[in-house]
Amino acid sequence: MNFDHQDISLQSLVRTIYEDRQGNLWFGYNNAGLYKYDPETNVFESYRHIHLRPDGRQPYLILAIYEDQSGILWIGTDGGGLIRFNPANQVYNKYGSNVGGNRGIGSPRVNDINEDIDGNLLVGTSNGLVIIHNDRETVHHYNEKNGLANSFIYAIEIDRFNNYWVSTNRGLSHIKKQGNDRLSFRNYDAEDGLQSNEFNTGCSFQTINGEFLFGGINGYTSFYPEQVKDNPTVPVMTITHFQIGEEIIKGNPNKAKYEIDYDDNSLTFEFASLEYTNPGKHRYKYKMDGFDEEWITSGFRRFTTYTNLDAGDYVFRVKGTNNDGIWSTEEANIYVKIIPPIWQTPWAYIGFGHGVT
Repeated sequence: MNFDHQDISLQSLVRTIYEDRQGNLWFGYNNAGLYKYDPETNVFESYRHIHLRPDGRQPYLILAIYEDQSGILWIGTDGGGLIRFNPANQVYNKYGSNVGGNRGIGSPRVNDINEDIDGNLLVGTSNGLVIIHNDRETVHHYNEKNGLANSFIYAIEIDRFNNYWVSTNRGLSHIKKQGNDRLSFRNYDAEDGLQSNEFNTGCSFQTINGEFLFGGINGYTSFYPEQVKDNPTVPVMTITHFQIGEEIIKGNPNKAKYEIDYDDNSLTFEFASLEYTNPGKHRYKYKMDGFDEEWITSGFRRFTTYTNLDAGDYVFRVKGTNNDGIWSTEEANIYVKIIPPIWQTPWAYIGFGHGVT
């Protein structure tokens, strides 16, 4: 096979190679465009005209090539978005051009393309995951706000359960279908054993026995999707530290009751989820009955402080998760009574009413 071609500069880099169902090889170049090689005829054919820049000189860099179930080629570029190309009739267009340029996918850069068993096209862009449904008209966008680890998508693989695995610029996302176009997201990062949080464009592979490999800046991460299980352990919550003003309360403060003077009511609580798998991923929420109307999401922060509480009865309550988001079934709590100042007691009001000074 001779890869030399008069239109291809020796300085051009091949960014992606794809074999279609007819056995043709498609090459995406750094600055020379799209080429097809037919091994039967030994002919190299240029298609650079389908993705030229507006100046008509240089083609956009090609990052991804994919043939869908109907034989349509989808070309992912850096700068020109997504291109739909029918090799049978040579018709091509930028997908979503009916709404103006490449706004149909919401990004000018496409890093990877895949297709699930239902014929939905998955497009990994620099601005999230785009799902072009099998009718090729319905489009849904998902990004970090929807639950992805990060909106910059590098590569996409699909497991035998038709779930998606997406490498990003901040870890790996496992995406499951929930029906009615709803997806659930479970994210993994370097603390879970990934090579790092950053991966590389289009760098993924699924072996014949179902093992996934995702390449990144520190090597590659390999796993069998069906063997990736969430931690089922329900954590036990505890309050590890209780401080009244400058005084640290010794011993175990959990479920204890404290009476506190009105002028010494700066209260600090520290808490922890007693499950030791990746404790940096534990999340918390708390509530002070008698003061907070709703639960307060603390995220990964394990402490909080209340000051200037009015006289009255309070209960501090806290819940937490394990590293995989399983919440504790029981709360840790502390009961607090703020003693009112003498002039707010019933005896003081009686005295005031009788003119006592």
